[in-house]
Amino acid sequence: MKRGALIGLLIAITVVSDALTLSKDDELARDAAVQWLQLVDAGRFDEAASQGSTEVRSFDQWLNYFAVHRGPLGRANKRKIIEVKHTANLPGLPDVRRYAMIRFKTAFERNPAATEEVVLAKIGCCWEIFGYAISDK
Repeated sequence: MKRGALIGLLIAITVVSDALTLSKDDELARDAAVQWLQLVDAGRFDEAASQGSTEVRSFDQWLNYFAVHRGPLGRANKRKIIEVKHTANLPGLPDVRRYAMIRFKTAFERNPAATEEVVLAKIGCCWEIFGYAISDK
C-alpha cells in the first residue's frame, strides 16, 4: 500500500473511531465529507473542486481556496469530528435545502489545532459539497 493511501486510511479510521453518536443520515454525510477530504488531503484539488458545488464557488475559486488555505498546511495527521449541525440558512447558500455542517478538529503538519468545516446537502441520493473552510478556532 502506498504511503499516502495508508495515511488517508489512518485519518479516516481516526475520524470514524472518534466520532460523536450520529444518526444514520449523519453517518452518511460524515462519510461523504471524509471521502471528499481525502481527495483534498492527497492534493487532488482538481477532483475535489469538481465535486464542490458551483452554486457557491466556481471550479477556479475552489482550486484557489485549496492553494491558498489548504496547501500550505501540509499533511493532515489527525482529524476528529467535533460537531454536526443541520440548518436551512447559511450565508451565501440557497435557503431551499437542508444543510449538514460538519466540523472537524484537524492536526495538520503546519497547524496542529485547526478546525475544518464541511457543508453538505443531500441532492437526490447523494451528498454534495457546498462549503469548506479552515480556521484556527
